[in-house]
Amino acid sequence: MPYRAYPKGIYEAVAHCSQLGVPMYITGAHYLFLQLGQLGTDYVHIHKTSMREPINSKTGIADRDDKYREHHIKAYFEQIERCVRDGYDLRGVMYWTLVDNYEWDQGWTMHFGLYGFDPKTKVRKLKEGAKVIKEIFKEMPAKMRAARSNAHKKQPTDQLPAATDIPNMRKSA
Repeated sequence: MPYRAYPKGIYEAVAHCSQLGVPMYITGAHYLFLQLGQLGTDYVHIHKTSMREPINSKTGIADRDDKYREHHIKAYFEQIERCVRDGYDLRGVMYWTLVDNYEWDQGWTMHFGLYGFDPKTKVRKLKEGAKVIKEIFKEMPAKMRAARSNAHKKQPTDQLPAATDIPNMRKSA
């Protein structure tokens, strides 16, 4: 999974998708879910490659040695706060991922989790670089309230892709 970390990618994805005028949730993987109507009814699922330029909006980092995780987490959450401060209707963020997981094409070699997982012993352990997320989550409600109250709406500069470019993930009736 060779990719470069690009925290600003979350901001760019939110700014781009804000043109739909619906609340947004970052699911932590490569996707944004945009709520249409009431919670749990309709969602538009926008994959990063449906945009003209691919945007890496993944919140996790595959960091076997845990050298970059703390910086990575801080940098991504700074961009999330920036989105709210700039007036985008970002309602939630889910970090990818809680525990190291099996990647179908990479096996157990990618270490995205906040907790390490040893598939042989089944032991899970919080990674040192992930401890910062506990502090971020403690401070986040107050930071988000302040950001929302001081928000100034950014005007999107990019054009939304044509409706035919956005995959419809809802089941057909």
